[in-house]
Amino acid sequence: MTNRQLLEIISCSLKNSIYKKPIANEKEVFKQAYENGLGALLFGGLDKTLVSKTFYEQAEKMFFSYVHIDNAQQALIKKIKQIFNNKRVKHIFLKGAHLKNLYPETYFRGMGDIDVLVLKEDLSKSRKLFKEAGFKTYSRSAEHDVYQFDRYYVEVHQNIYREFDKRKKDILRKPWDNAVFVKDYEYRLDYTFEGLYLLYHLEKHVMHSGIGLRSVLDIPIFFNYYHSEIDDEILKFQLQETKLAQFFQTILYLNKKAFKVDSPYLDKNFQLQEEDYYEILNYLTISGIHGTGSDFNVMAPRLVKKSKIATFSRMVFPKWANMKEVYPWLKYLPFLLPIAYLLRGLRFLFLKTKYSISKIIKIKKADQEIEQLDSVFKKMGL
Repeated sequence: MTNRQLLEIISCSLKNSIYKKPIANEKEVFKQAYENGLGALLFGGLDKTLVSKTFYEQAEKMFFSYVHIDNAQQALIKKIKQIFNNKRVKHIFLKGAHLKNLYPETYFRGMGDIDVLVLKEDLSKSRKLFKEAGFKTYSRSAEHDVYQFDRYYVEVHQNIYREFDKRKKDILRKPWDNAVFVKDYEYRLDYTFEGLYLLYHLEKHVMHSGIGLRSVLDIPIFFNYYHSEIDDEILKFQLQETKLAQFFQTILYLNKKAFKVDSPYLDKNFQLQEEDYYEILNYLTISGIHGTGSDFNVMAPRLVKKSKIATFSRMVFPKWANMKEVYPWLKYLPFLLPIAYLLRGLRFLFLKTKYSISKIIKIKKADQEIEQLDSVFKKMGL
């Protein structure tokens, strides 16, 4: 269950005020704040005289961790800008790298990794530039390359959509047609288009791994901040085309009721039944950031729309588009895909044994959660 006092504390923190009540279950509040990416906002709303010394010190430690990571990531963003600008590579910072600037303080909005979009034809160039700059390649897929620099991760994208739902592909497949010049070789997404992309990305994670409360809060923060620059008519059309209109209203309603963050985009006539509101809110809270909640089965959402066999098969046998990024020789020798599958299997069997076993166990144990999640998704308009 979502701790209501956590929601009240976050609401106060966003308004730069202090929560003036004792906390009944400090352990639960801390855990949910940690798993949902709300650590800095939690500390910002605390009254030191009304909580235990242990709890306050833990919250303070988490807060300074957010500040430290934010400083390091901001410096890394500047480094990435310099790398791309010096070599004339057009780029767009996505998601958290942009969103954190809309909060009262950038460190209030935690960020797992830095996402940046480049043109498809510049992907190979970016790989060379990052290698020369000391970035280590962590992984590659058809969607993005992942790099590590010190303790921090950077995802370099060549597109912003995933072809799991072709209804949304036409609108989101050409982000550079919606790019706006910023400075040098840095661009940003048109705010109407970016808002749609944020909702699309949120929907993808809701249905594949969970999202946590941080990403829920991002939506009204973004749309309220850029309200005067968003084309409401175009947004309305795109929401209908992508079948995200109800999902958008659901997210806005959750924010108004949970965090007291209202939005001009929330339809005054839209309302969730109390039971449905708590069912959705609890799922989002328990899932944690991208399904990392300690009490959450991250495989369960994927099984709502696909059978266990289909889900397991996709894990074991990814599409050629993904495999060729891991094994580049497949681009020239696609008929050797079975050999690549064998190599992948051996890697997961001997080098990632615990990870592989945990995924299989979670798939087997997901039965009792599938029906409930199916209900949650339908109530969210998915």
